[in-house]
Amino acid sequence: MRMPNEFILITKQLLYFDRYAKSLAPKLNVFTDPRLVLGMMQDIQKARMQADAKKAAASAAPAASAAPSAAN
Repeated sequence: MRMPNEFILITKQLLYFDRYAKSLAPKLNVFTDPRLVLGMMQDIQKARMQADAKKAAASAAPAASAAPSAAN
């Protein structure tokens, strides 16, 4: 199973944050805190939408450049 790069990076950041949060708030579990999970999910959604827009623009670019050639 292949994981999106964005998901892997966000998970790494969450693990990094969890390690340092333990010194400030030992009882905090960042993986069950709804505020942090919601923020992470919003970041994932934003990254997914940006990736989809980038793919759509890349696939539209060859079609747009082929249209003037067909008119000649």
